[in-house]
Amino acid sequence: MNYYLEIVAGSIIAGMLLFILIQRNLTINNHFTNNTQTTVLQRNLTEIANIMDFDFRKTGYRVTDSIKISLAGKDRITVRYDANNDGVVDSVSYYLEGAVTKSNPSILYFFRKVNNEKPVGLNMYAKSLKFNYYDVNGKETTFRSRIRYFKVTVIVESPVAVDNQFPMSYWEKIYMPRNL
Repeated sequence: MNYYLEIVAGSIIAGMLLFILIQRNLTINNHFTNNTQTTVLQRNLTEIANIMDFDFRKTGYRVTDSIKISLAGKDRITVRYDANNDGVVDSVSYYLEGAVTKSNPSILYFFRKVNNEKPVGLNMYAKSLKFNYYDVNGKETTFRSRIRYFKVTVIVESPVAVDNQFPMSYWEKIYMPRNL
C-alpha cells in the first residue's frame, strides 16, 4: 500500500514540476515575442522618422509664394519644397488610411504622396499620426501662413497581440524648417 502512495505522491509532484516548467516556458516565450514585436515597431518608427525628416526639414525650400504648407490638418500634412532642386515646387503629403489587419483594426497604413502621383504605402503602419502647428510666438495656430514650426507625434502598434495586448511605441519631434 505504501508503494502505491509513493507512486501517487511522486506523480503529483512530477505533475506540479511539469506544470511549473510549462508555465515558465510560456512566460519566457511571451516575453521574447513582446521584445521582438517592440524591436520591429521601433525599427519601423525609425524608418518613418527618417523619411519624414527628409521632407520636413526642407519645407518651404525655393517656394516663392506664401503657401509652404498647403494642408495643415490634425492627422495629415502636405508640405511644399523643391525636392529635386530643379526649380519646380513639389508637394509631399503624409497620412494614415485603411485598416491593416482584422486582429488589430486600430492600426492604419502609413502613406506618403508626392505631387499628383499615386500614394505610396510605406509598408509601415501606425495607430496615430498627429500634427500641432505653432506661430512665431509659440501659440498653436490653424492659419497656414502663420505656421513657423510644427510638432509630429506618431504612435505605432503591433498587428499581433501578446498576452492580449498590442505592443506599442511612441515618437514625437518638433520641426523648425528654415524656410517657414
